Amino acid sequence: MADYAEVMAEAVAVLATVEERSQLDVFHDLTGGGSDPATAAPLNGSGIEGDNMTTPKLARLERVDLREEWKTE
Repeated sequence: MADYAEVMAEAVAVLATVEERSQLDVFHDLTGGGSDPATAAPLNGSGIEGDNMTTPKLARLERVDLREEWKTE
């Protein structure tokens, strides 16, 4: 638990890279920030609330060796 913040920051960075989104967008999704549907506008991967000009990119899930991704763990 001592390195929880560091590990979570790394996980957010990896997700942002894989999903081609900003780390802030990923963080908001993980923490439920702006989760009230009556007041929240979608981020759509652009980092700008209400920006409907971008289309979210979809990707295919694939199995990876976690030891290759997190070599220090």
